[in-house]
Amino acid sequence: MRSHHVPGLSLAIVHKGKTASAGWGKASLDPPKPCTPDTLFDIASCSKSLAAASVALLIDDDENYPEVQWDAIMSELLPDDFVMAGVGYTENVTVDDILSHRTGMPRNLRNLTVAAPLRSKYMYNNLIYTVVSHLVEIKTKKTFRDFLEENFFAPLGMGSTSLQPAEARKRGLGDRIGTGGAGLVVSSAKDMIKWVKILLHCEGPPITGRIFQGLVRLRTITEPTWRKAKPHTTPAIYASGLEVHTYWGQRVVSHDGSGFGFSGRFFLLPDLGFGAVILGNVEGTEDVQNIVTKELIDELLGVPAQERLYLRDFTKKKKSPKSAKAEKSLRPPPQAQKKPEESLDGDASKALALRANSRPISAGGKEMKPEGPKKPPSEPQTAPLNTHTGTYWHPGYHTLTVAIREGKLLIDAHDRSFGFTIRFEHLGFRKHLKSYMHTFP
Repeated sequence: MRSHHVPGLSLAIVHKGKTASAGWGKASLDPPKPCTPDTLFDIASCSKSLAAASVALLIDDDENYPEVQWDAIMSELLPDDFVMAGVGYTENVTVDDILSHRTGMPRNLRNLTVAAPLRSKYMYNNLIYTVVSHLVEIKTKKTFRDFLEENFFAPLGMGSTSLQPAEARKRGLGDRIGTGGAGLVVSSAKDMIKWVKILLHCEGPPITGRIFQGLVRLRTITEPTWRKAKPHTTPAIYASGLEVHTYWGQRVVSHDGSGFGFSGRFFLLPDLGFGAVILGNVEGTEDVQNIVTKELIDELLGVPAQERLYLRDFTKKKKSPKSAKAEKSLRPPPQAQKKPEESLDGDASKALALRANSRPISAGGKEMKPEGPKKPPSEPQTAPLNTHTGTYWHPGYHTLTVAIREGKLLIDAHDRSFGFTIRFEHLGFRKHLKSYMHTFP
């Protein structure tokens, strides 16, 4: 945690029906609060398993929802709402396609062009999962929040879990929130391990063996080239709100989630009755999660210390005291460092959000570096910045306002479900424009 600058970490494990949990570090630095197994985190994309399981419950209920099936055409289930650009997509995208990220759509729906043929490529998509919750609401005539509460949170005794941070505060749990950001589900390690436990044992309700097999059926290879092969590990295959791979020959079912100020993972080994939840309050927690995950499994399997590659490789990468001291000497003294809240006028939390979300993102969710001229533009910027300011409109992104912040052109689009920031840099004039056009769809 010290090496990766993770202030707080919460861990819960289950093994053969027994659970244990612990917390380390701080949930909050100001005011200082300890991180415990009850600390609340925004679990981000870890909640996709709950969304997929919600649909699986409808599929399993043949009496009330016979039309809802894995291979059902989504536009037939939602004839007034589900529309995609391109020929053949609206007419053919199924429930399974959406849950396994193979619709060919990287971000939005109706008014943005598709980026790949249907079922040809894994393209992780947050927004398209909102179609899933909408389907549940339309078919059950209940809010998605009420459906989760009635079918998962209440039956499993997940009393600290709720939809959206505002709901957690409404229930008097605000003092236990240890993260920033606003995602779908707020929970704790102690609560989430109950979800892992029901997935492990499938004793129902809500999860039966048939439902679990539907959720973990292999659907989409996430990285066909397998460029980042890891020792003793097979490529991940996306199922339905869950990923599946093997490690040391054991099937591992999991999902990660991260955002501004939080990062989480849960995983389970169905054949060994073991699972865990790891939650942290910075995005850098992923490295710690990777090490802890492999160490837990290695310990469970009795892997000899000399063969535990992940912790050993991490130790090798640590800087020597001499290099760490030299690097530290190059840093400015604490009083000379600019505080994040001073970087923009107004709301400090908004400034932090803008910084965290200012990287351009590709269709696959990775950071994308613009292509184009490698050298600085030869033409100076002559037109005043206010030449470009104003309000613009796009059918997919709707209203976008270009303003001037810190001497740069900026779009602050945090007023929507998945907020983002665009910062503009001067590149040149017409002769440079063509090489950059394809970078920004």
